[in-house]
Amino acid sequence: MSLRLATAIVSTRQRANTLRATLDRINDDAGIDTILDRAKTATANTLAAWQHLATQDATHALLLHDDLDASHGWRTAASLLVATHPQQRVIALHTTREAASQRGRSMGWEPVGAGAWREDQAVLMPIPVVKRYLEWVRQKHYRRYLSAEDFLHHGNLLAAFHHAYKTRHIMVATPPLFQHAGDPAHHAPTWRGRDFNAATHFRQLLTERGGQRQR
Repeated sequence: MSLRLATAIVSTRQRANTLRATLDRINDDAGIDTILDRAKTATANTLAAWQHLATQDATHALLLHDDLDASHGWRTAASLLVATHPQQRVIALHTTREAASQRGRSMGWEPVGAGAWREDQAVLMPIPVVKRYLEWVRQKHYRRYLSAEDFLHHGNLLAAFHHAYKTRHIMVATPPLFQHAGDPAHHAPTWRGRDFNAATHFRQLLTERGGQRQR
């Protein structure tokens, strides 16, 4: 089955300038859907964006926040990571982790415990996982794990889902493909910049790994 990646940005009309700036920075020929004000709260709006992605003719879905910058070739790099790990993996393409391990740098990704992971700025999930997540929310199983206040933050909701389904690890792209363009508290320290060719880097890295496995 060939990889088909559906991509969307979730935002509101009140953040039109922020959204426009992000699209100017990261949009590419494949296009990015924009999900605006589908619901009254940020979490519900984000869930509506996942619902939109779940209906696309795609194998995987990537949901982005509206205040990001990206390395060159981010879409190809994301596709390479998915192709290298065809299992039903969840991949974070942004992280605030301070440093990557040597193993992570050589692999192109690092595992992070799913229960402790709440960063949802750039999340890539297989469509079957997206549908399972939406059904889990629809059934309100999150009430076993989250208070009403915690529910206001989508990262908490996603982490609770992965905990409930005993997801051991989230894959974190190393280096991250996206940078948070707003609050410095959410910056990705290991992001290599807009001019960094992520597609070339991950293609070379993953090709080298494939050659090592054949020796």
